[in-house]
Amino acid sequence: MEAQHTTGHFKGDSGLQLFYQCWRPTGISRAILVFIHGIGEHSDRYQFPVAYFTNREFTVYTMDLRGHGNSEGRRAYADSLEQLIEDISSLLTNYAF
Repeated sequence: MEAQHTTGHFKGDSGLQLFYQCWRPTGISRAILVFIHGIGEHSDRYQFPVAYFTNREFTVYTMDLRGHGNSEGRRAYADSLEQLIEDISSLLTNYAF
């Protein structure tokens, strides 16, 4: 089953442009999953699980945390854990739900 893939940017905490990706199944989605990568990674690392879940009718979001992949910011750096949580919260609030 082919999933619809979209990408975009949104403003994270402190105004940085953060990159996200979304894959939606062609039919009705059973649920929404959000994958958050670790340090030194990026959202494209999840192609296998994305294919697995979209083939089972799940919508999947990934994002590049600040300073990773296609997102702005000093490489692999955040001022605090709370700043990362705010970035993720912004994705969830404005795009995933």
